Amino acid sequence: MRPSGYEQPEGTSQPVTATDNPSQSLQDGQEDLADSLKALPTLPNDFGPPAVRTLMDRPIRIGSLLTVKQVAARLGVSAATVYGLCERRELHHVRVANAIRVSPDALEAFLRRMAAAPPNRSRR
Repeated sequence: MRPSGYEQPEGTSQPVTATDNPSQSLQDGQEDLADSLKALPTLPNDFGPPAVRTLMDRPIRIGSLLTVKQVAARLGVSAATVYGLCERRELHHVRVANAIRVSPDALEAFLRRMAAAPPNRSRR
């Protein structure tokens, strides 16, 4: 089977010629690049999303963090309810990678707030 199209004989090559066109000059291209880089604005050191940090009374011990399932079991609710509490920022939590963890102190504080709050009678 013969390949389609023209093939050069083996051992030959096509010469590459330089042009006198200044728009293709490597020197001019480097100057244009340098000029365009100088025009870019610099970003401040604190660039990025704001970080909200809440100081706690005591440092959190890693071994004491509770999973969403553990919190749900202690509260007697579903995991979805715990995720909702975290999303509404009613239950203080931390994220470890993509996992939500709750300290026992945060769970206790949440329970104290719920006990002190007047009952919500608007639900039916």
